[in-house]
Amino acid sequence: MAEPILGFPPKQYLGDGVWVDYEEGEGFGDALVLSTEDGIRTTNTIFLEGGVYTNLLKYVERLKEWNVKREAAQQKELEAQHDARKA
Repeated sequence: MAEPILGFPPKQYLGDGVWVDYEEGEGFGDALVLSTEDGIRTTNTIFLEGGVYTNLLKYVERLKEWNVKREAAQQKELEAQHDARKA
């Protein structure tokens, strides 16, 4: 496992049995390490190197934008239903 960097915790629980860690790379670069654990052992591990991590962040940003648009459309639909009832 990675050693703490300037006090950065080496491993953190995200929820639903998922943990995140940071690993300094040798040759492949640094990586976030996602793992699932069942309380006894690590059951799955994914290494997110720089490019993959960047793409994940881009996806999350697109998802946030999509959610904002979806919420705006839902609000517009509710307002239209409200106006139709008043008419």
